[in-house]
Amino acid sequence: MAGAFFGGCPNTTYGESVGCVAITGNASVLTILVTACMAILISFFGPFVTFLSSIPNCVMGGVCITLYGFIAVSGLKMIQKVDLNENRNLFVVAVILICGIGGLVLKFGNIELTEVAVALILGIIVNLITPNKSAKKAK
Repeated sequence: MAGAFFGGCPNTTYGESVGCVAITGNASVLTILVTACMAILISFFGPFVTFLSSIPNCVMGGVCITLYGFIAVSGLKMIQKVDLNENRNLFVVAVILICGIGGLVLKFGNIELTEVAVALILGIIVNLITPNKSAKKAK
């Protein structure tokens, strides 16, 4: 909100927040709030911005690999209790992973759906249209 107020485009996602919590092990809402406020305040000081700009690309690349790796593993942990021996579940997970990781992007005129959006939408559709044998057996 603060970035948008000053004309910027804030784009920290929920996944990045989950990744940061997973890396640090600190899930305190107060700590995250204080850190966010400190980051906003410090961003107004030129020397700090210059310091951040001086971090080599290879270091930032390593940080990004770690962060997004944690995000991916957090997503995989969510499906940990799903029975992947059932073909229906395996198909839903496969569609989501392949579309998301494979980079499937859909464009409709000026509208573009990113990899994550396409994976989400197709995952929901596949989940809805494939028959659920275990739910039928439970009835």
